[in-house]
This record gives sequence, C-alpha cells and structure tokens, in this order.
Amino acid sequence: MHIAALNVQNRVGIAAPLLPSVVSKLGTTVRASNPDQLMLVAIFSPHKTHGITFLDNYTSTFIVDAILRVPGVGDVGARTDQFSMRVWMNPDKMASYSLTPADVTAALNAQNVYVAAGSVGSPPQNSSQTNETGILVNGMLNKVKDYEKIIIKTNPTTGQMVYLKNVARVELGKFTFSSNAFVDGNRA
Repeated sequence: MHIAALNVQNRVGIAAPLLPSVVSKLGTTVRASNPDQLMLVAIFSPHKTHGITFLDNYTSTFIVDAILRVPGVGDVGARTDQFSMRVWMNPDKMASYSLTPADVTAALNAQNVYVAAGSVGSPPQNSSQTNETGILVNGMLNKVKDYEKIIIKTNPTTGQMVYLKNVARVELGKFTFSSNAFVDGNRA
C-alpha cells in the first residue's frame, strides 16, 4: 500500500508543472478509486426536447454530484463534454493592431483569475476561536460578453483600448469534439 501511495505522489508531482497556474494556486485533490466500472448510465432525451449540450451540462451539474453523495461511491467518471470558452483569433485584425497570440494569452491570464479576498476567523485570539477559513472571490469570467471586454492592449498616447472582441470571436462551446455517444440512435 505504501508503494502505491508513493507512485501516486510521484505521478502528481510529474503532472503538477503542466497544470494552469490557477490550479496550482488553489491546489489539487487526489482520490483513491477502483478502476473497475460498477455501472454505466446513459442520459438522453427520448422526445428530443433537449439537446446534447443541455444534457451534458445537466449531467455534470446535478447527476454526477448526486451520485458522488451516495455512500460507498468513491468516484464518478462522467463522459460528458465539458464546456470551454473558445477564442477564435482573426490574424488580419491581430496584425492591424500589431498583436500576437501571446499578447492575447497574457491578457487572458492577467484578467481572468481567482483572487484571495482574505479570511474569516484569523489565527485564534482566544480559546473559543479554533479555526481559520480562507475566502476566494470568484474572479473567473464565465460569460462571452465578459471575455469580449478583456483589454488586450492600450495605446499609451491616445488611451484607445483594444478589446478581445476587436480581434477575436468568443463563444462558449464544447471543450473537445472527439467523442459522441448514442442510445437507440439518440445522442446521449
């Protein structure tokens, strides 16, 4: 058992430098789980009243959490498509403002962060106060219009700002397009 824990710790150590900085700041959670599958559940809309995007989001938001609350369940491997904010940069518009993809990436990283806002119950002053809880303010953007307002560049002489919407198209979409599942011919 000790060797297995050491192997997990080594793999986490290998993966950690590859994670985005926001993940490194907030930390990671490692759970013990058995790779065997006990059950497969397919969610679909039999009357086609809901699209696959809705079903994936509903499953990720409500069903996975409900199954994880069942005593004895260690992990749930949902095969839903996760959402991501897609930024489609226009090379001609980028060139007209003398911008590179690195400029856009830097602006996204600088203006889309979690911010530590402080703590509740700072170090105990007396015996009745026993713990401290950190507070995070959700500064992560989650709407297309918020991303479009990210400032990519400011002209120092005129003060004119170049927003992401000036050089790119932003949309909320699937994180990957590599998988599709079907039940009785219906997307699931």
